[in-house]
Amino acid sequence: MVLHRSLASSLAMAAPETPDEIRDVNARYHTGAASAYDAKWGIDWGMVGRDQVLTKIEKALGGPLPHFGRSLEIGAGTGVAVGLVALVAHQPT
Repeated sequence: MVLHRSLASSLAMAAPETPDEIRDVNARYHTGAASAYDAKWGIDWGMVGRDQVLTKIEKALGGPLPHFGRSLEIGAGTGVAVGLVALVAHQPT
C-alpha cells in the first residue's frame, strides 16, 4: 500500500523540542523494545550462549580464559559478550 505524501507526512510524529522530551521519547521507546531485544537478536544467556562467546574469546586469546574476580563493562556495545564472559570467568573451577 502506498500512502499519498500528504497523508504520510500528517501521520509522522513531531520531533521532540526539548532535551527532556527527547529523553522521554527515547526512554519510552527503549523500555518497550527491551523485552524482545534478546529474542530479536538471538541472544542466549544460557549454556549455549556462554559456550559460543567463550569459544570466540578463547580463540581470540589463543588459549583458555583465565578466572578473575572482577570485570568492567565499559559501555562499548550491548554488553552481551562481557556479561556472558563474566558469568563463565567468575565460576570456580
